Amino acid sequence: MPPLAINIGILHDGPSVQLESPVIRGMQLKLEEFNAQGGVEGRLVEMVHTAANAAHEGLPENATTAWEDLASDPGVVGILGPAIADNALAVIDTVDLGEVPTINWSGAEETRGEWFFHFQAGSLPDEGVYLARLIKKLGHQTVGVLKAGTVGEKYYAYFNPEAAAQGLEIVSVQSAHVHATDVTPQLTRIRRASPECVIFLGMADPTLAFGRGFRALDWETPRFSNIAMLALAFDAEAAAINEGIVWTDQYEPRNPALATLIDAYAKRYGEPPVEAFLAPIGYDMMTLMLAGLCNASNLTRVGLKEGLERVKPLPCATGGLNPVMGFGPWDRAAIKGPDLLMFRTVRNGKLVTFGG
Repeated sequence: MPPLAINIGILHDGPSVQLESPVIRGMQLKLEEFNAQGGVEGRLVEMVHTAANAAHEGLPENATTAWEDLASDPGVVGILGPAIADNALAVIDTVDLGEVPTINWSGAEETRGEWFFHFQAGSLPDEGVYLARLIKKLGHQTVGVLKAGTVGEKYYAYFNPEAAAQGLEIVSVQSAHVHATDVTPQLTRIRRASPECVIFLGMADPTLAFGRGFRALDWETPRFSNIAMLALAFDAEAAAINEGIVWTDQYEPRNPALATLIDAYAKRYGEPPVEAFLAPIGYDMMTLMLAGLCNASNLTRVGLKEGLERVKPLPCATGGLNPVMGFGPWDRAAIKGPDLLMFRTVRNGKLVTFGG
């Protein structure tokens, strides 16, 4: 009888398991590569999935129930997820009490604990700083802000002081609900303040409504956004509407680790991944988890936690040109160095590196 498989739990934020998503395919690709080489101590590693129906489609608290469902399986030694900051914040105390090493992939630094590791899929504190400095570097002096939902509030909490430090004047701040599909009224109010540029901070429905609002108003002005604008990679029409917008991102085609991943992904699935940081996130997080298992003194939850702390800089496909990732004792932030983020833009309808 072959030895029992080691299970990694996958917590999906939405109401259903999405096995065809680029993130899960990235995880699966890495897992297949690892198992083809013999797994760990002769044991294969498998994924066990559950859906949380948490924010933004349900309640953040549902992430806790879903995590507990995975943790109740003694064969699950580690968990990947959740992704959305509200969900990760809701589950953090449960993770540390339950003592199952978990890697969340939210943008919030607060989603870190003794057992709660953090893969920065975007960064609520860093993106606002990057954007304020870029806006200043490009010569703008005044800016209007549209923020959406609790994530937008968190982005703004970091953007606002950095804008002040850079000498930028915020002439209008408007808010939108996370499910708002029309932000024209907010943009109309921002336009009255005559800013030299406008920035969107948030995620979900207002992300693409932002570009539609500018078109409805026939308003041409420099625009900026946080990483939620990766949604343009899925919608050619929306990309065309947002020609010239600049946003923080973590998808740099010149990154050697990403280039290798794209080739392997295309061979495995018959098509390259969408030009967004989703497949790299899945691949990188599974890489960390598997490296933790290989570094573990024993194949238990405690052993995996210690093994993750021993993962030292590995090539990372998510981020800028040459990011690295790893952990350490009380170090729960995966991606290291200045290549955590870079910038993307739309040029002639195509998503490309800004300034590259």
